[in-house]
Amino acid sequence: MSHASYVLNILVKLIDQGNTLNWWLFFGIIHLEMHFEGTVLPKTRWTIVDFVKFAGKLLTLPQIILTDPDWFWYLIEKEGFRGRLAREAADIAQKVRRIRTSSQNRRRWKVRYHFTREGSFLSFDVFDTQIVTAYTGSASTLVSDFIDLSIVRPAKSYDKNGNRRLIKCLKYHLYKRTMCG
Repeated sequence: MSHASYVLNILVKLIDQGNTLNWWLFFGIIHLEMHFEGTVLPKTRWTIVDFVKFAGKLLTLPQIILTDPDWFWYLIEKEGFRGRLAREAADIAQKVRRIRTSSQNRRRWKVRYHFTREGSFLSFDVFDTQIVTAYTGSASTLVSDFIDLSIVRPAKSYDKNGNRRLIKCLKYHLYKRTMCG
């Protein structure tokens, strides 16, 4: 078993043990699954989505929620997943609504979501409540204890650009490579 396969198995087991997860664990699994696409990985718990727009693309639901969250949440709303995919989607949906920002001093860290006046998602930032107050600014804001990958959908039912910005902000907070918003 390769080192990457070993790490992937550990990450899957850690996520399976809790109702909430740390964002770095979730994205560690996604990164490893995407990085080793096309190679033989140990059996993970994720099923390949092989219907509608993802037919033949060999993507799992965790990968899809990072590439097209709007499609994922639409099918969740419409109960479009069946069988094992329905169970996986329900599990993922529950977990990605409550992604913890930090494992240390969780009560100190908050997430501030920014929206336009029309309800489109702009960005989010994670801040330490002991350093920064919950400044709202001119746009609509919402403060939460968790990162919520479903936050765009209730504000505006169809917001592809908002979902792209959400994922871009998430990657920014994870990798610090691109600007958020």
